[in-house]
Amino acid sequence: MSAAPRLSNRSFGLGMGVVLAGFALLEWWLHRRISWGLLAGGGVLAVLAWSVPWVLMPFNRLWGRLAWRLGEVNNALLLGLLFYILITPVGWLARLFRHDPLGLKFLPESATYLTPVFRQTDADTVRDLF
Repeated sequence: MSAAPRLSNRSFGLGMGVVLAGFALLEWWLHRRISWGLLAGGGVLAVLAWSVPWVLMPFNRLWGRLAWRLGEVNNALLLGLLFYILITPVGWLARLFRHDPLGLKFLPESATYLTPVFRQTDADTVRDLF
């Protein structure tokens, strides 16, 4: 399990300060009232990030661990939803219409299941195979 590169303490503090201030502005835009707690928290984080960024190291590490766990959960949820909402119905439709793109049907009248390849082989195709 390799962790993502950790943000510097200064960029972490400034980024979280901007996010908190953005949430305060969003609340003002939606409800016409200012959330002074969010705005003050964003300001404190920005001031700490500029003046003493090493103070934010434990919070940066904690946020990194939390983000890693959230990423694992989101990955499993999104892949599961993608599979059951998109891929499974496509498979059901292919079975319903008897679509066989790989040619896996049993053909008792066939002597072989090998399909001939009609390809021209010359100096140009052999020189650059891939």
